[in-house]
Amino acid sequence: MTEQTNRAADFAVGAAGEAGNDKPFEENMARLEALVRQLERGELTLEEALACYQEGVALVGYCQQSLERTAKAVEILTEGLAKT
Repeated sequence: MTEQTNRAADFAVGAAGEAGNDKPFEENMARLEALVRQLERGELTLEEALACYQEGVALVGYCQQSLERTAKAVEILTEGLAKT
């Protein structure tokens, strides 16, 4: 592996576990979508809705971090390609 590929892999693997969530992006998105559906049905108690909302906010943060790491990894790989 090239140095750029190694650096990109480091970013892609990233700090999801460090942030408290080691699940794949797709799994987090699926859970977020399920929470939205629950909230949109309007059948939850206020406490349940708040708990779903809080979990959703955390999931949005994890997904955003994952997307940022992936974008950085693509940037590193692209820089490596430009140098070859």
